[in-house]
Amino acid sequence: MLISFMHKSGWALAALTAGLMTAQAATPSFDCAKASGDAEKAICASAEISAADKKLAETYAELLKKLDNEAATALRSDQRQFIADRDELFNLTTQTQERLTERLEFTLTNREKILRAVEAVPPAGLQGMWRNNNALLTISADKAGKLTFDSNGTEQVTGYWTCNAEGIVEPQGEAKGKVAVDDGWNIELTRAGSVLKLTESGPSGTPPYCGLNGAMAGTYFYVGAAH
Repeated sequence: MLISFMHKSGWALAALTAGLMTAQAATPSFDCAKASGDAEKAICASAEISAADKKLAETYAELLKKLDNEAATALRSDQRQFIADRDELFNLTTQTQERLTERLEFTLTNREKILRAVEAVPPAGLQGMWRNNNALLTISADKAGKLTFDSNGTEQVTGYWTCNAEGIVEPQGEAKGKVAVDDGWNIELTRAGSVLKLTESGPSGTPPYCGLNGAMAGTYFYVGAAH
């Protein structure tokens, strides 16, 4: 019986030690001793989420090195918005802690996939799939060479607003185009180095293709050819 007890105790100690080593090995991108806010504390409390956070940080740092100055500045701004959205998740009092933790892990891994897909030196012109923290733009050409525009965006934390705009791109040179949409609103597209800038113009208020307070304006990163 003593040998059996010692054998079982040895396995339990080994399992505990392995668990501690895994937790120590899976460190996030920041010092957990200085963790602030519920999101960072939730990251530190999970080896899996810590690993996801570290992988995201590494992918982000690698991408920054590849981008031109304007694109790198835009990516830093986009990442700050992502982190603000990540932190805001934990202000959703209608969701359980377990659900918030699940969403946090998905949010980190999904962001890492998006950044990994970004091409630092995209083809010339407007065509392709373009992304930022809030939205995806698809600009494709038909057999006649006419460009079509389709976009989908959403508020990332609560989904409070969504945007969906589409139309024909009126070329204004190789690096510019305009899309006429509803109620006198226009979407203007401009290549600036390796990024695509989208601006909106029209009557005051929220664009008709977005929910209340929604907008598509911003800087987008190339993530592949349009399908």
